[in-house]
Amino acid sequence: MTITFIIIIILVLVLIVALLAFRKSQQLKARANECAKEVQMFHDKLQRLSAPSHLFTDEELLQVKQDYAPLIDKINELYDSLLISKEYLDNLGLKDFIRERKFLNHIQLKNNQLHK
Repeated sequence: MTITFIIIIILVLVLIVALLAFRKSQQLKARANECAKEVQMFHDKLQRLSAPSHLFTDEELLQVKQDYAPLIDKINELYDSLLISKEYLDNLGLKDFIRERKFLNHIQLKNNQLHK
């Protein structure tokens, strides 16, 4: 009777942990989808700023970097989590955003060379 009771307690605990992990992964997916929307806004803004007819100023570059700095932190937290697939995050374009954010200075330089 005692071993059966212990097994039941262990099974209940395992079930609770599994449910909590599932709930947390759903919350992380929701957060990832919110980040993906912000990434899309970043792309839209970058498209406007890097249009050949637009001179991409240093002030605009600094503003974009400041505006999207918190998003980098959110995305890094998602990638650090074990409860969400890295492939899922990559498919949302989050890794591309991090890479593009690193090359903003280069994008500005290329754009302004075309603008001249």
